[in-house]
Amino acid sequence: MKKAKYFLIFYVLNLLTFTSFSQSITLGLVGDYPFSGNALDYTSYGNNCVLHGATPTTGRNGQPNTAYQLNGTSDYIEVLDQPSLDLNTDMTLNIVFMLEDFTNNPCQSNTLIQKWDSASANGYCFQISDNGLDFNCNSKDTNIQVLYCIVGNSTSNINLNYGQFIHSYTWYCATYTLTANVEKIYIDGNLVKTDSIFTPTGINTKSLFFGLNTNGLPAFKGKIDDIKLYNRALSDIEVANLCSQTATTIAEYNSDANIIISPNPSKGIFTFNSLGLKGNLNCLVYDSFGRLLQELNFNNEINNTIDLSKEMNGVYFVKVVSDKNNLVKKIIKN
Repeated sequence: MKKAKYFLIFYVLNLLTFTSFSQSITLGLVGDYPFSGNALDYTSYGNNCVLHGATPTTGRNGQPNTAYQLNGTSDYIEVLDQPSLDLNTDMTLNIVFMLEDFTNNPCQSNTLIQKWDSASANGYCFQISDNGLDFNCNSKDTNIQVLYCIVGNSTSNINLNYGQFIHSYTWYCATYTLTANVEKIYIDGNLVKTDSIFTPTGINTKSLFFGLNTNGLPAFKGKIDDIKLYNRALSDIEVANLCSQTATTIAEYNSDANIIISPNPSKGIFTFNSLGLKGNLNCLVYDSFGRLLQELNFNNEINNTIDLSKEMNGVYFVKVVSDKNNLVKKIIKN
């Protein structure tokens, strides 16, 4: 009886926490683009996208038509100017993306989100570049690419060497917030940089772009999975929850009884058996943030090993790709 009572209390508390988060995370939302089969804005503002060459692709959860692919040379996504997108003093920019290569465009700015007027220096531009560290627009260094944001006539390039570099072929949940002249950058829900600025963002009549730089050149090669824009700054907890929410869209699908991963949970060593499935199997191991950790190839049906002994405890996902089928299995390290 006591166990049932405690379970009920635990369930209710978790339900209330989830409901509170679900309600708060929509406050101030002016653009919501999950890119799940379309490029619509899921807020009441209806700030829908116009696609310029972008094509549907697999997202961070491994499922088709849950992201858009941009080629870095001619593709970008546009949202026509609307007053709701003029984020002047308070904002949150959130994007889930994977770069496949760093651009060679002027100053090598890999642009994620921008609504910018270069003539008046008004607006905002969230991007990735090495120039804040090597101060060289003519030399691309792929080892020191960092997130930063231009807001108004101020660039958050103070102390950009904060040790969190962006790498290709890795999924990220990147967030920028601004309120009361304090700006923050988060990677995968973790705060990595805080600065002070003393200028309003300013408003303009330019379109909002994803993957187009401030010079009007396509500047993103890779995948964009999810974008959210707010007219307020999310708290540290809200950002962490938001990135956790977008990450856990990975789920088991196309379950196949012939694929057995055991023991599950495990201390870190899992045995992978593919009973009756002959031929090469490609296994991709992801963490709960959708980051690819391992790519394994198994030719034997039994006694293959997945080693997560060096990884933290938590939930992981194994995507199995064969000639006949794709499926995802959830495994737990404890």
